[in-house]
Order: sequence, then C-alpha cells, then structure tokens
Amino acid sequence: MNAQDFEKIVSFKDDRRMNDIPDASVVIVTYNSGRAILELISSLKEQTCTSFEIIVVDNGKNDLQAERLTAEPLLYVKSRRNSLSLGRNIGTAYARSGIVIFLDDDCIAHSDLVEAHIRCYDDPGVLGVSGK
Repeated sequence: MNAQDFEKIVSFKDDRRMNDIPDASVVIVTYNSGRAILELISSLKEQTCTSFEIIVVDNGKNDLQAERLTAEPLLYVKSRRNSLSLGRNIGTAYARSGIVIFLDDDCIAHSDLVEAHIRCYDDPGVLGVSGK
C-alpha cells in the first residue's frame, strides 16, 4: 500500500522533513502521550546518525502537543482512527527509506539507536531487527 491508500483516514498532515532520501525512517504512533512524545523527539535529535526521518502518526488526544510537533522537522500525520497497527501501516506508507524503525511514544532513544539499526542491515542476511 502507498500513502494515497490512507488519505481517507488521515485528517491532517504537516510535512517538515528534509528533502534528502534518508537511510532510515523512524515511525512513532502516539495516543494521549503528553510530554513523553516531546521527550522522545528530543532524544532523536541527539542521534549519532543524522540521515533519518521522523514520522509521527497521531491516533488522538495529543492536542496539547500537536502544535509543538508540527514545528519539528518531521512528518506529522493525524489519523481519524485509533489503531496501533493501522498507525504503523500509515507511517510505513509515508516512509521514504527501506529501513523502518518503530518506536513507542513513551520511550527515550539511546543516542546510537538509529545508527545501530542501520548497521544491522550491512549483513544481507538480516531481514528485520527487534529490541527486547
């Protein structure tokens, strides 16, 4: 599926990503996360790797953070439906990289998280990577 397949579900979209094709796409599906989503975005800004994009799929109840999120260099998508798996599919459809990293909205990313994921794919036998 591609992004056009999800246009009926998306109620708002603000794209502030860089134009370069990234090495990885970080997809975060969020619902009522409060400040946690802002802390996660802040930790992603401190990554050792800079060639990645951030895609936030808002499943609802993040109105207080929406204005702050739309000011960040990321793709912010507001979904009309609250579903984690659907949100991940929406994020993947908008991803511009072949490597997609899913993060929970309440985590803090270690400074080399993105770089470590990308490095795993140097081995052509690796099809997917997961954490604990």
